Amino acid sequence: MKTTTSHILLMGQTPPPWHGQAVATQILFDHDWPGFEVHRLRMEFSEEMVEVGRFQWKKIRHLVHLIGEARAILRKHPSCLLFYPPASAKWIPFLRDVIFLGCVRPLAGSTVFIYHASGLPEFTQTGLLREMLAKLVYHQAEVSLEVAQEVISPHQVYAAKTWEWCPCAIDVPFRNQSPRTPSSPITALFVGSLQEGKGILEILKTAKILRDRGLDADFRFRLVGKWFSAEFEANVRHARAELQLEEMVELVGQLTGNEKWDAYHEADVFFFPTHYASEATPIVLMEALGAGLPIISTEWAGIPAMMDGCETATILPIRSPECYADALEKLAAGKTNTASVFELSRKFYTDRFLPDRFIERVARAFQTAAAIDASSHRALLPRLEEDESHASPLASSARKLKDSRTSSKLAETPKRHSPPPEQRQSAPLTGSQRCPARISISVYLADQNPGYDRSFGISRMSQVMMESLLDSGQVEIGAISSKTSQQAPARMHSSHILPWGTRRKWIRLLTDHLHPLFSNGHSPPDLHYFPKGYLPIFSSFCRPSVVTIHDTIIQYDEDHYPDWRSRLEYIYWAMMLKHTLREADRILTVSETSKAQIRTFMERHRIPPKDIVVTYEPCAYERLPQPLKPAKENFVIHLASVEPHKQTSQLIRWWREAESRNCTLPMLHLIGSIPPDAAHLLAGSHSIMKRPFLEDDALQAAYLNARALILPSEIEGFGLPALEAYYLGTPVCFVKATSVEEILSVATTKGGFILENMETLSSALDEVMAMPAEEIRQCGLKLRKTYTAAKVAARMLDAFRSLTESSTTSHQ
Repeated sequence: MKTTTSHILLMGQTPPPWHGQAVATQILFDHDWPGFEVHRLRMEFSEEMVEVGRFQWKKIRHLVHLIGEARAILRKHPSCLLFYPPASAKWIPFLRDVIFLGCVRPLAGSTVFIYHASGLPEFTQTGLLREMLAKLVYHQAEVSLEVAQEVISPHQVYAAKTWEWCPCAIDVPFRNQSPRTPSSPITALFVGSLQEGKGILEILKTAKILRDRGLDADFRFRLVGKWFSAEFEANVRHARAELQLEEMVELVGQLTGNEKWDAYHEADVFFFPTHYASEATPIVLMEALGAGLPIISTEWAGIPAMMDGCETATILPIRSPECYADALEKLAAGKTNTASVFELSRKFYTDRFLPDRFIERVARAFQTAAAIDASSHRALLPRLEEDESHASPLASSARKLKDSRTSSKLAETPKRHSPPPEQRQSAPLTGSQRCPARISISVYLADQNPGYDRSFGISRMSQVMMESLLDSGQVEIGAISSKTSQQAPARMHSSHILPWGTRRKWIRLLTDHLHPLFSNGHSPPDLHYFPKGYLPIFSSFCRPSVVTIHDTIIQYDEDHYPDWRSRLEYIYWAMMLKHTLREADRILTVSETSKAQIRTFMERHRIPPKDIVVTYEPCAYERLPQPLKPAKENFVIHLASVEPHKQTSQLIRWWREAESRNCTLPMLHLIGSIPPDAAHLLAGSHSIMKRPFLEDDALQAAYLNARALILPSEIEGFGLPALEAYYLGTPVCFVKATSVEEILSVATTKGGFILENMETLSSALDEVMAMPAEEIRQCGLKLRKTYTAAKVAARMLDAFRSLTESSTTSHQ
């Protein structure tokens, strides 16, 4: 393909610091690029890994310098192509992109973006300001090169004119396989940034498991890389000493050049248990393949697609040290690093990850961008590969993406290069192909402020529910949220974010009731859905309406804990529940237990009976694999709460009483808020640990490592934490005759106790802690099958469709 653009402005970070993106960019900087005159601008924002993504004044000075240099080059060569790596999914680098691209990109003839870090599209779609800024600087690039295959793809969100999957590459010097002494220990090598997200703590846990199995003489772990922070280094060294792993785990430090290749050459297996948030397609995996090593890594980010078809790669769930230990034992038994393994790994590397392959993909992008620029953005693009026969109707797709803020999933997908056959994935049918009659739904989210009100579980349910409904292809969803509330998924049909926050109670209440009066400029939906279960006073503007009422805890608290809330609050929320039950066109709930609560409430307040549909709840952890044998530590967890029906105070008192009788107890980790009346009891306890509210990654780790979850709640609508625990391999103690017993009964009857008889909790705790790992796993699998998000979405769709069909009939 003959190019009409002779100049390229090539930008990116090159080492230092040493990480995958910098190494890949160095390959592009070192290439000659025949046919183009290349202007290279190194982005020197960070010199150390600890500086990445953080604000520093020197970065401001460097940004101003880069803007001046880039604008000078582009002014001198008006048709120059701009090649640029967009930021990671953090505010500071994102704002850097906004400033730089806003000043520079308008002067470029065409643009090629290469997305190294994952998560940026999702980050920019979770707020109106971010979305507007992203649209200004990222939209309509001629080519989008995507290092990782993401669920929410940059080319879809940012309306790229064409795109290609573009894994990076590395030049690995060839060395003959080193003969291995049969009696020597297996050396498991890690290379990368030494930080928690890369799986360093999982390596220590894996080593401990192997040591506990009596295999400490058979394995050595070598950790090569630069410490992300002195604090993390100190924590790791302390943990290594505490676990007595100094002989098994070697902390080598950073190696470069021949020393690094020597480390690969001397290893038997490459062990990379990453769950790093911005992981894409790790360069170190390519290096390991090039060195002929087998690989043990994780089902995370772009790794499964990257390793698809590799016979020497074992891909396992994140944070699963038992699985890693099993895999290492299996490799050792099979005499790892044999000649066949060496050849297979090398071949997989040479077929896919040689620098020449990476350069070919980028060169093709340059040629394509030049051709698009030369043809003045015609609707039909030139073919990107000779074996493709049709171009995408880009102009129509781009218009759709421009007119709808988040409709990329509904618009036509831009054309991409075909990956190798073994890496192709069949595209799912679009909603219009599966179900022509879509239902348009407006979902109200501004009343969900996780961390500031009772909406943790409801917010999780709302997010999974919306994703599952979108996956069905039978709905178009628009959302109404606030600046501080739960946000809609990025692929929503539309999203109206009110320009204020709703964390303050009075602002939220006004917003709840007055939002129907705010016109968002869209045609009326087929129905209005309220996941939190309360209709506004002006509900006549939201017809037809569907609500999910999760429980009647407000009535229970008023009856049993009249002093917990003010009299005015009880009156208000009871009034709102009555109003909702009278006015809602369809009532959904999350369990048969909750359905009975609602019916009792309606009878008590003389509300005419209505049909109530039980949909149950989905669990966000459904996307995580069911653990095989998660490593357990000697503690149990309780999600602490100041709400009286959660019975946190009673659990603490029982635990202290058991301590006073010298009972053998595991540690009790209280995660969340401690009621003031029980806080003083923690001071003298030797088996209770207070932990703060945990972000999701840390909460998942707590579930995985705990021996049990204790749920002493008197009343629940569903009991989502019970599913979360079993989905991550942890059994549950629960109060009998609550919804939690109903939900878990499809899989197990173990763990139930009577709240008034705390001795039964002791028996229940012993019972669940004695459950074998395989029994817990089978319970988790049964629960996943019963409460899968797709089934919940199907029940909701039936309710939605019956309502819209009856509404249509009534208007005929």
